[in-house]
Amino acid sequence: MTDRGDELAKLMPKVELHVHLEGSIQPETLLRLAERHDVHLPAKTVGEMQSLYQYTTFLHFLEIYQMCTHVLLTSEDFAEITYEFLQQQAEQNVRYSEVMVSLSDHLIRGVPAETVLEGVFEGQRRGERDFNTRMSILLDPGRQWPSYVTEVSKLAVQHAGNGIIGFGIGGDEANFPPDLFVEDFARVRAAGLHRTAHAGEAAGAESMWGAVRLLGAERLGHGVHAHDDPALFDYLRQHQIAIDMCPVSNVKTGAVTNIAEHPIRRYLEGGLLVTVNSDDPPMFGTSITNEYRVLHDTLGFSESELQQLSLNAVQASFLPEREKKSLRRELESGFAVPGRDTSYW
Repeated sequence: MTDRGDELAKLMPKVELHVHLEGSIQPETLLRLAERHDVHLPAKTVGEMQSLYQYTTFLHFLEIYQMCTHVLLTSEDFAEITYEFLQQQAEQNVRYSEVMVSLSDHLIRGVPAETVLEGVFEGQRRGERDFNTRMSILLDPGRQWPSYVTEVSKLAVQHAGNGIIGFGIGGDEANFPPDLFVEDFARVRAAGLHRTAHAGEAAGAESMWGAVRLLGAERLGHGVHAHDDPALFDYLRQHQIAIDMCPVSNVKTGAVTNIAEHPIRRYLEGGLLVTVNSDDPPMFGTSITNEYRVLHDTLGFSESELQQLSLNAVQASFLPEREKKSLRRELESGFAVPGRDTSYW
């Protein structure tokens, strides 16, 4: 790890588009919430929690992810983790985040949607006020529960323009293909919501085609199999459909063998609209700052290339064009004066 890479990663103003709220809970907070609600976790210390984050398969990761959501029961819990998330983002000089909330993981446990959303909105309100960073919310149900995908899509429509900016699907991509969710995506599209989908992570190029053609996804999460099909690669380039890439996560889940083989540089140089993100940071032993550091130190990304990734995230965001222009100017100003005081918004 070079000093220069460390400095760039810390100081660079950033935008993050692929990060899960529940996957961003720090181990200390998980343990505190488990004790608060007398919820059993197979770990009693931070070190033991981190040992759980060693995955044998992608489905094993999903199992651990869902287990960790069991500590979230009240609106205060959701407000707490949202507030802490924004604090963490501000400490990393992240100016704007689009955050996925895994609502189906809570509905399936009997936690009402109102409990989740009231808490998230309250944590967002306080966090944005106290930490001078911003976030928008996307509802992201697990596709392994198709009936809950439908329920969450209806809830997204209900809250469209009132705290929810978009809708997507994550979860078991290999066993639950895009064609199962055509009606759900048509529903949210008709309501004016933005659409994204995890695709090309645990399945191949055909899954990515389905997300684009059948679901009308405007962004794709992970997308590490885009190069498997030259026609797909060309289509994504021509239409500038963004791919939100998560290098460390992709290695930890086995989607990519190692960082050196990650296709993010190939995609950027090939003209794809790629962004870099942390996915579920503590669950993968990473952070958005670390992702930038890894790109610089391991994959040889230059300062200008890292800046381009940050600006790509502005372009790929679901913000209105006026707000994109303002955010772009803000980032470019931050690039021009490294180490400046970050007092924004």
